[in-house]
Amino acid sequence: MKELKETAQAANPALEPGQEINEADGEPIFHADEEEGADHEQ
Repeated sequence: MKELKETAQAANPALEPGQEINEADGEPIFHADEEEGADHEQ
């Protein structure tokens, strides 16, 4: 799976590290729970 992220990074250098691309529309996928900190993990 790491190769997929490296390929996406090469294809779209504007992406920040760890950001994924939605292959359907090419838009970056934001994982809110990762950014904000998952509240459900206690």
